[in-house]
Amino acid sequence: MSETSIRRNDDGGRYELSIDGEIAGYAEFRQRPGEIIVTHTQTLRAYKGQGVATRLTEWLLADARERGERVVPKCPFLVEYLETHHEFDDIIDRG
Repeated sequence: MSETSIRRNDDGGRYELSIDGEIAGYAEFRQRPGEIIVTHTQTLRAYKGQGVATRLTEWLLADARERGERVVPKCPFLVEYLETHHEFDDIIDRG
């Protein structure tokens, strides 16, 4: 079994998903008061096709909701994800 962890790295401006201690993917963001602007999601080549970006996106959105932040989706992956996952509409600013 692989050990998966996700963390918000405020200093690096990204959420990071690690598998067995190695970064498998990340979502970059910029922060403004009360919101985060998600600009890019990347899955590293060795982890493509394993649902890394989806797990990372779901965690990012849940974390933003818990923090009381709104999310501004600028990342194409996130925009596409939100087209079929309307449970997060309450925290999304499509701007």
